[in-house]
Amino acid sequence: MTVISKGRRQFLVGAGGFTLALPLLPSLLTPKARAQAARPGARFVAMATPHGGAWPANLHPPDDTVVEEIEYRPGHKIRRGRLATRVESGKASLSAILSAPSNVLTDRLAGKLNVLRGFDVQFHCGHGTGQHLGNFARVDRQYAEPSLVDKMGGMVPTVDQVLAWSRTFYGDLDGVAARSIHVGHDGAAGGGASISWGYANPKAGSGAIQPVRSSPSALHLFKSMFGGAQEAPKASARVPLVDRVLESYRRTRSGAFGDAARISSADKQRLDGHMALLSELERRTHVVSSCGSVTPSTTDATIAMLEKSNDLAQTKLYYQTFNDVVAAALRCGICRIATINNTQQTFSDHTGNWHEEIAHQANLPDGVKQQVLLASYQRFFEWVFLDLVAKLDVEEIDGKTVLDSTLVQWTQESGPDTHTMVDFPVITAGSAGGALRTGLYCDYRNRDRTPFPPPSTPVAAALRPGILYNQWLATVLQAMGLPPSEFERNGDKGYGSMWNDTYDREKAWPDYLRADASNIVPFLKS
Repeated sequence: MTVISKGRRQFLVGAGGFTLALPLLPSLLTPKARAQAARPGARFVAMATPHGGAWPANLHPPDDTVVEEIEYRPGHKIRRGRLATRVESGKASLSAILSAPSNVLTDRLAGKLNVLRGFDVQFHCGHGTGQHLGNFARVDRQYAEPSLVDKMGGMVPTVDQVLAWSRTFYGDLDGVAARSIHVGHDGAAGGGASISWGYANPKAGSGAIQPVRSSPSALHLFKSMFGGAQEAPKASARVPLVDRVLESYRRTRSGAFGDAARISSADKQRLDGHMALLSELERRTHVVSSCGSVTPSTTDATIAMLEKSNDLAQTKLYYQTFNDVVAAALRCGICRIATINNTQQTFSDHTGNWHEEIAHQANLPDGVKQQVLLASYQRFFEWVFLDLVAKLDVEEIDGKTVLDSTLVQWTQESGPDTHTMVDFPVITAGSAGGALRTGLYCDYRNRDRTPFPPPSTPVAAALRPGILYNQWLATVLQAMGLPPSEFERNGDKGYGSMWNDTYDREKAWPDYLRADASNIVPFLKS
């Protein structure tokens, strides 16, 4: 790596060719700036991969890692232990999937991770992407069952967008060029495979819930945040962007161009949302980066690199190049939220139909296709998850790293039984500024309950209910500083729909789990 510029911070050329911010140099800060730097705002990154289906023995640490058992509620015991790597032939492992070279997955870094097991969503999701971050109604079932969305209480913003537009999280937008940034493959042109969803008019919290699209290229994303934002805008007599269309907006909304009755309420919402977006764009054009002059490489990453899903070199380059941009943005404070979404299986050299030949065959007892799945998830863990975590684990102030103030999570589309959101795994890194404990393997399953229908496979037979994923989402929001009063909906605790239609709700998830859903999940409260 090569230092290419120096201002308030220094920058290095990263693996993808983009510049990465080094830690602040405390000796160069004023007392006021040092005090502000010592209290960095929490950052949040969500990563998602499709299908799930990883066998617990491949994904989770060995059962002997668990050394403590407590009674969470009468008849419901939960367990935890400290994470410890096992090193063999230069490879460090927490499990077969959670493994990497020993100089990458160090004991120090393992101490900043958590492996969390036993989160459940109370319905059979089929395929879905909204459940990763709380918009549970965004599942493929909604297209076959139009009434499903209403039954689930409607579409809701995902937690990243709750944070992005929260005055508690972004109390001060000074220096913030983007409220959130998004990476990955959104699927069809309509963005239905996005993991991020928000209001059409997010500033007002109104309008339809719609997908938040990912950036088309790493270079475009970099320039949108850093390009042209290095110097304070010079005073000019130019009319602000919003003001240029404000009068036209007012006349259109009031019906001045014709019968006011012709302007539908939906069109008025569209106009309001459009003006809110213009206002946000106007704000972003005046952001001044605190990082000094930043010069990106011409290296780029675009979604076209993922079109050949078995091209491992292109896949690795795509995500690590975007990781450079995400890391630079978070380290500079120019953005504090990111999502990284993989909707296609692009971490395997399998050339056939992944969905039918691997994902739907990985539960077979012979384990042949499970090994293909295992290898793909291991690559994602090493190439994407750990790559970003390492780029954030650099000192920021007084021995604390950027990762220490961040919460990075990796979730899969389902648990070990594909399409079933029981025993949903969550892998995390960072403590969100000390809000959460780290270095733990936690198992929240109630091993004494067997409430599910007769199983069709050995994997399904081993399923046991745990605690609600709604509680994990509430934990994320609180770790970012939001009180429950800011995110609870419809009288429910936690975040996301509590709707159930598939399982015996009381046998699987007693009332105490719903009552506890706004609490920090067990073992993690610092």
